[in-house]
Amino acid sequence: MGDGLDYRGLTLNTVWRLCGASDDAGAMIMVAEDGMTVEVAAADLMEWPIMLTYQVDGQDLIKDLGGPVKLVFPAEAGETYVDDQWMWWVAEVQIK
Repeated sequence: MGDGLDYRGLTLNTVWRLCGASDDAGAMIMVAEDGMTVEVAAADLMEWPIMLTYQVDGQDLIKDLGGPVKLVFPAEAGETYVDDQWMWWVAEVQIK
């Protein structure tokens, strides 16, 4: 994922299951501290290891680097989710 860096965190697939998303839910929406939103379709989060990361290369994400939680996408999702959709400072996760 992303420039050969080692990201650690939870995949959206895991968050989806932990939150008990209903069968009719269709997407997960991440909301950043600045109000930016990124919507990820349920099918996509099941297919790709899209991640809410809290560590990069073994180091906790500090606020200056987008932490404590950042949204990152694997290379194989690059045609669907462009670089602008990587999100820093994730503050909220919604399931719709």
